[in-house]
Amino acid sequence: MKNNRIHISVLGAAALALAATGCSGGTHALTPAPAATAAPNTAPASKAGTSAKLTILVPRPVSGTAARRRPAYVSPSSTALNVAVNGGTVTTYGLTPSSPGCAVQSAVLACTFAIVVPAGNDSLALSLLDGAGNVLSRNVVSAQIAAGTSTPVSVTLDGVPASVAVVPGTNAFVDTSTPPYHVPGLFALPVEVEPLDAGGNVIIGPGAPQIDAVSISSGTAYATIASAGSTDPAAYVVKPKGGAAGGQTIAVSATVNGLTLGDGTVSQPVTASSTFTFTPALVVASGRAVTAVSVESGTPFAQFAVCPGECGTNIANDLASDANGNIYVAFTTLFGPSVNSNISVFPSGATVPSIALAATNGVHSVGGIYVDAQNALWVANGNTGSFGHGGVHTPPAIAKFAPLATSPESTISGTFSEPGGIAVDGSGNVFESDPFDTATVVEYPSGSSTVSATLSDPSLAAPSRLATDTSGGLYVDDATNDDLAYFAAGQSALTTTLTDPSFANGIDDMLIDPSGNLWVSLGPANEIERLDHTALPGSVVVTEIVDTGGAMGWIP
Repeated sequence: MKNNRIHISVLGAAALALAATGCSGGTHALTPAPAATAAPNTAPASKAGTSAKLTILVPRPVSGTAARRRPAYVSPSSTALNVAVNGGTVTTYGLTPSSPGCAVQSAVLACTFAIVVPAGNDSLALSLLDGAGNVLSRNVVSAQIAAGTSTPVSVTLDGVPASVAVVPGTNAFVDTSTPPYHVPGLFALPVEVEPLDAGGNVIIGPGAPQIDAVSISSGTAYATIASAGSTDPAAYVVKPKGGAAGGQTIAVSATVNGLTLGDGTVSQPVTASSTFTFTPALVVASGRAVTAVSVESGTPFAQFAVCPGECGTNIANDLASDANGNIYVAFTTLFGPSVNSNISVFPSGATVPSIALAATNGVHSVGGIYVDAQNALWVANGNTGSFGHGGVHTPPAIAKFAPLATSPESTISGTFSEPGGIAVDGSGNVFESDPFDTATVVEYPSGSSTVSATLSDPSLAAPSRLATDTSGGLYVDDATNDDLAYFAAGQSALTTTLTDPSFANGIDDMLIDPSGNLWVSLGPANEIERLDHTALPGSVVVTEIVDTGGAMGWIP
């Protein structure tokens, strides 16, 4: 209940005028509105200390498609006002358009009543009720009434909690409107704990009951919850605990304490919980931005820069992700005539990188990156510098980084000078493509720096991005022919070629999700297609299209 002001003024012969205000809301995060304006206090001349007028403005209920109500200082569920002066008999006043003294004025119902208040120090017990007789808010107003003076008095009406809602908060993105709320990705989730009155209106601000015992009541291994640290005491933040939270359902519970009311009684505490399910998301890097997209709805819900602060003009080249939800973005940065390759590492759920890999870390002229089943990062470095023109020459090599390491644990030297892509299968075999010189893909056995096989085909013109499936088969994006070549596990000869009219738009990247579906990014068309695993690798069945494009990663 937010600043429920009751203005008490003595006019002329001790006449009393009151203007009461309250609050209302929906079951979502709210934006405060200005206080309602009291109707003019025009009490007639009367016997001193015996007569006064009370004016109360009731906001009309929100209807239609509006999902949220503005706080308006009196619950729109209010249908009656009880007033007891100095502990005396309760008098009930109707608060409906047909009630005596009430009239609809714009967005409010204005009601004015004559009451009896003696001169001196008076106590008024005020209660707002709904149509079923439930108390929505109440308190006791004390005022010193003296003839010939005006004494405004403010009072906070105490909202009486009847229930509590645990709902997505401000700026939260969910794919469902009711529990379990489907939450894409592993990013922090704003949550609101909202006490509700008997009419389902949110009680906020001074006079609201205290929120207590907010916790993860189910799924503590997968998420934490804490206050958002804002000025809103109802705002909390749920943070997943890494990739293990992917696909899991958690419950958030909250208790709203009972409230000491104006008559000395205490309302009952109320407890409730809601469930949230973490669903998969795609992360897509293009240009300067990384965009997170819900796999369930295809809707972008978060975007952040590929590098922090001032990092020049940057262009994302490739993206990968590990089983823990960490995101790796390879990008090229231009500083005047200088061209540098970099990799930003974003921890699970973070929008700012914690690790930046550059030349000093063994990263240069990156042709592609890949994260294997053990969460190791593989970087296909191309040739840099020149031999006779004063430049610093760095030969091409494949660098392997242990999970979240900042220096390579091993390298494979003498690789392609301008690699197009890299992939590692479940057995640890490493594949690197050469789109420019040989139009082939080479294979390095697990733990070896010697090529064991060369994968090629006369129809393979410019092999670029690579992806391996659970069987050890390899998909190759042929950038020239705009099709996909597939090599079965252990085969160096082409097994099949996959085509689709949409591939003519050009394939930028590929990704195989945990279900075996193949996602294909079509950059010029700015869209991503999902190829159903039931048809692969022999044919193409497009079952889903996302309206974005770029290098891709998967958040479980």
